[in-house]
Amino acid sequence: MGPPAEWDWTAPGASRLWRFHLNYWDWAHETLTHVGGAGLLEELVTGWWGRTRYGQGDEWEPYVVSLRLWSLCGLWNRDFSPAGHATIISAVSTQQHYLSRRLEWDVRGNHLIKNLKALCGAAAFLGERDRFSDEIGRAYNEVSRQVLRDGGHEERSPSYHAQVLLDVIDLRDLARAMGETAAADSFSELAAAMTQWLCSMSPGDVLPAVNDGFPPSPEVLDLLLPGDRPPAPTVTVLGHSGYARVKTGEWEHLLDVGPIGPPHNPGHGHADSLSFLSWYSGMPVLVDTGTSTYDAGTQRAYERSTRAHNTVEVGSRDSSEVWKSFRVGRRATASLDSLDVMGDRVTVSASHDGYQVSHQVSVCRTWDLGPEGLQITDRLQGRDVDDRTTVLTHLHLHPDLVWDGSRASNSADAFTVTCQDEAGEPLSAEVRMSPVATGLNRVQEAVHLTFRWPAGSRSISVTIDHCTPIKKKEDKP
Repeated sequence: MGPPAEWDWTAPGASRLWRFHLNYWDWAHETLTHVGGAGLLEELVTGWWGRTRYGQGDEWEPYVVSLRLWSLCGLWNRDFSPAGHATIISAVSTQQHYLSRRLEWDVRGNHLIKNLKALCGAAAFLGERDRFSDEIGRAYNEVSRQVLRDGGHEERSPSYHAQVLLDVIDLRDLARAMGETAAADSFSELAAAMTQWLCSMSPGDVLPAVNDGFPPSPEVLDLLLPGDRPPAPTVTVLGHSGYARVKTGEWEHLLDVGPIGPPHNPGHGHADSLSFLSWYSGMPVLVDTGTSTYDAGTQRAYERSTRAHNTVEVGSRDSSEVWKSFRVGRRATASLDSLDVMGDRVTVSASHDGYQVSHQVSVCRTWDLGPEGLQITDRLQGRDVDDRTTVLTHLHLHPDLVWDGSRASNSADAFTVTCQDEAGEPLSAEVRMSPVATGLNRVQEAVHLTFRWPAGSRSISVTIDHCTPIKKKEDKP
């Protein structure tokens, strides 16, 4: 790439999200310090400041400015030259002024939190104590508004929840360093509630890829999740967020029984009403296909679609009307209708109205969960479905599982998957390979099972049980 003074920050030809990450600068301190120390950091700051086009391009989007401004405050080094000191102060002050007039009140969500956090950092960096007191109070008011009563962030994405939790921890520590004890204590209470929510959503040490986002690194997740977590209870209901986590024996399940996102900005949501994820002994079995891109196109449309999730699709339509990269029109309303615990079994019923306008039906799903496995029963409630209307139940297996026609298996475990229509007749799965996101611009093919409802049918049931894998001859002792 050459020396930083010659870098082209517009990155022509790269995806927009990649350009965003380039201009966040969150990579700069660790990367450049190891290579060239303070001198290279100073060259980065002065080079960018000399080449940037004020207010133009993706590098001056308010969200990008927010992350770069926070990073820039942390890049200061006492070994900078006098010219370097003057440049970084000018860069911080100019971006503080720019951002303060472009706060993303229209988007809100994690964007606005990033905006307000950056202004807190800039005020602290520039020694503006009175302004810092105002900014930290405004940041707390907005974060506390966005954190739901069950501790979840309003966008219902575990990945963005983790990001906001990191922001809350940064704001808590910054408030404490600036002598704002009351604000620090308030942020500590929020951090505790958000940490508990994250523990409730996270079997093991991996965040479920629900809705948008790119999960944090294992190192960051280790910082957020306590190492001495108590065993998960049989049932945890996060009612305000719309999730239920159920543990029966070696099985754990995460059920999506709530809204797509906040009503004012559901753009990071997917059309996944009544979808669910399952783990066995900590190993993922049924997965969400996740997010690999934010660029508008066929991949982005697929990853947000109903068919990319473990749920019911009616009439080749999405349960919520997702379009472009972050748009949502008509959206499903989901409800948790009942939850019963009987010994080592848990039965959960939920429904959504996402197909009321298009087909005058509601989708109802019942999960019967036990130590041996699970059975899901899907029903359509409302007017009779036209024989020409296609109704499908989708299931997405983890990429490590291989399908042999009746069971999914790896070297350690196997799972039988069977389906019956409402008359008790067996239904075969349509099998294809579909992409599952493994990171930014990275996907891996995995087995995608589709059960096609018989014409005019009102219900089907799918059963998944753990069983002993069939050993190959070469595996025998």
